[in-house]
Amino acid sequence: MTNYEYDELMLQFEQMRAQGWDPLLCDTPVPYYDGRVPCGVPTDTGDIVRGEYVMMPLEVAELDPIYTLTVRGDSMKDAGIASGDELRVLATPMADDGEIVVAMVDGEYTVKMLFTDDLGRHWLVPRNTDYQPLLITEEMDVRIMGRVLQIVKAVRRVPYATLVRAVNRAMAQKAQEEQVARKERFSDEQLTALLAEVYGEAMASASDWIAVYRVLCDKCGAPTSYKGFSDWVNALAPEGYPRCTADLLRKADAVYLRPVFEWTPDLAPSVRISVLDRRTAIAKRLMQALSA
Repeated sequence: MTNYEYDELMLQFEQMRAQGWDPLLCDTPVPYYDGRVPCGVPTDTGDIVRGEYVMMPLEVAELDPIYTLTVRGDSMKDAGIASGDELRVLATPMADDGEIVVAMVDGEYTVKMLFTDDLGRHWLVPRNTDYQPLLITEEMDVRIMGRVLQIVKAVRRVPYATLVRAVNRAMAQKAQEEQVARKERFSDEQLTALLAEVYGEAMASASDWIAVYRVLCDKCGAPTSYKGFSDWVNALAPEGYPRCTADLLRKADAVYLRPVFEWTPDLAPSVRISVLDRRTAIAKRLMQALSA
């Protein structure tokens, strides 16, 4: 960074501070380690230096080096540390009881909580009942390699089936709510009679449902999904009416998804004006009947 660029940046920082912000300059390289530190039985991590750095503010990095390690295992899951998470570790041999530390036990690394009991004995304690605390004895070579400052959660891919179930539950709930709202406005028998009153014994063609769709969704709380609407309207349509299909609605011009007053030639250049005018008239007739 040149002196000019630095001065410009400092000027921007001053302006931000005047607005109540507290900007920090990421000017301190922090080593990034590619090691897999086990949350389980201590094991050798091998050469963990990746040779890359993350730039962080000096105020965050302080004067002691901070490094990043990736967790493997589940012995600290009850402390919110899962396999694949990253740990920001302050390189220090000092730690207090209850702090999470990276320790080297007989040349092998592990992540545990430091604890001193009433007898003055030191322990490395996991946060998972499937694992046992490790008592530190004089015969062991134990070193505190760092204190965990921050846990960076790994973003895991959610299985497709889980997302499908979530969407299906939401759609089912919405359909139920729409059904309740619809019955509060009009009964199915009333809508059947209304359609017969407006359109006579039969519609001119199945494509007329395209004009009816938006009106019944807006005014009667009809299902908004194409399949839900077609199943619902076919069940209440007077005998002899052409069947509505989801494919018919899906292929209709996007203008018919808008409110009826927006069905204009400039918003539907691909629709013949005569067809647009006829469907607009069909929709308005139904709107007037529903408002009566």
